[in-house]
Amino acid sequence: MRFTRAARARRLETAIIALIFLAGLWFLFGQLILTKFDAVPGDLGDSRFNAIILEHGYRYLRGDEWHRVLWSPSWSFYPHKNVLAYSDNLLGTLLLYVIARLVGLGEMAAFNTWVVTLSVANFASMVLLLRGLRLSRLSAALGGFVFAFAMPRGQHLNHLQLFSQFFTPLCFFCLVKMRELRPWTVWGAVGCAVLQLYAAVYLGWFLALALGISAIVTAVIAASSLNFRNSLGVGVRRL
Repeated sequence: MRFTRAARARRLETAIIALIFLAGLWFLFGQLILTKFDAVPGDLGDSRFNAIILEHGYRYLRGDEWHRVLWSPSWSFYPHKNVLAYSDNLLGTLLLYVIARLVGLGEMAAFNTWVVTLSVANFASMVLLLRGLRLSRLSAALGGFVFAFAMPRGQHLNHLQLFSQFFTPLCFFCLVKMRELRPWTVWGAVGCAVLQLYAAVYLGWFLALALGISAIVTAVIAASSLNFRNSLGVGVRRL
């Protein structure tokens, strides 16, 4: 009987988590879903910019002559060089768009799929981080909802490049796991920080700022705690 009650409670919790996730998707993309992905989120500025940047990256990988130079697109500020570095290049999340194009989706359908996938990844990454901090499943799901679907994220619909933030929770997840002294956590944190910079340069800068502050706090703690210094030394020797 106890097992049955526990199983029922877990199924109910799972259903609530699923509803939280689906409600978040509907909150951000309800109109997009109703149009069967025939519309494009955001305004006529950044949405078009993001779409052409992603398509440029895809066509570069495909070997198109017009897109043969990645950092110096022929259609932007020609004949100036390296103009892709002037703003977001979206390289950190380009693979998601490329996969959508390879399965046969058109430019706008692949773009919409890219946006929705970013939101799913934001939700999942924050849930993973909060579970790593030992929060309950339901609490982690609520935190994931706030991070991925709440009103501040809705304000980013006109700047869809700012949806590419799932590398930030993954970076901090790796830092949390460093207390278990696993070598992969350091390289995972570094890799996520680099990918965040290439996914959205603004968010990458803020992540670097947060990591810098965290490093200062860690150094202060290490200077005042012998046990912390010993644990940190063991972790470094395992790299």
